[in-house]
Amino acid sequence: MREKEGEFLNGHASRDQVDHDSAKVAENASRDQVDQSSRDQSDQTSGDQNDQTLYTENTTENTKTAAAPKNGATARAQAKPKKPRQRDPIFDAIAECSFSVPVGAEVAKDTAQRVGRVRREVLTIYPDVTEHELRGAYSWHVNAQKLTAPRDPVKVVTMVGVYRAQHRPAAASAIVRDPDCAVCGGTGLVLPALGAYEDGDPRANAPVQCAACAKAVRASEAQREAGGS
Repeated sequence: MREKEGEFLNGHASRDQVDHDSAKVAENASRDQVDQSSRDQSDQTSGDQNDQTLYTENTTENTKTAAAPKNGATARAQAKPKKPRQRDPIFDAIAECSFSVPVGAEVAKDTAQRVGRVRREVLTIYPDVTEHELRGAYSWHVNAQKLTAPRDPVKVVTMVGVYRAQHRPAAASAIVRDPDCAVCGGTGLVLPALGAYEDGDPRANAPVQCAACAKAVRASEAQREAGGS
């Protein structure tokens, strides 16, 4: 009986231990599941916040990027178109023959300034010069004389003077003279400026229009016209 009683008691004790262990395992599993759910929820919340922050940053950046072309396009649309340069036959002849700028082409600012200086000097000495005569002088200078087209204002004036002397003998009657001119003595003619041609060049001894006479006569005519009006 004692032996049987001992077996009976041992059997119940074992089952109680097993039930206790099972309950403990189930409790631990439940706690682990709760902890895992909490961590997953926390990770999800953190991930949502990060996604929202990243979305906000990307949206702001995209908005800035998209706005840039609009502003640039607006600036270009508001830019005023450049006005085409008014054609000047004398300017164009000098630009093409001296500086190799085709007629109608855009002229760089520094080149335009140099062409302008040559133009002013030529028209000061020869106010009646025409585009045809000027181009003829360049053609004769380059093709017949085998010389490079000049760019210096004094050399261009000298070129035109020599061309006129050889191709327009009647032009001598059109020479402007100031009887009181101290530069040429009233003849209206002077030799080319020093350095206009190299030593030994025969054109260095070809007389050209006196600039002082031309200016004095023009000033007198302008004064006379002002008084008459």
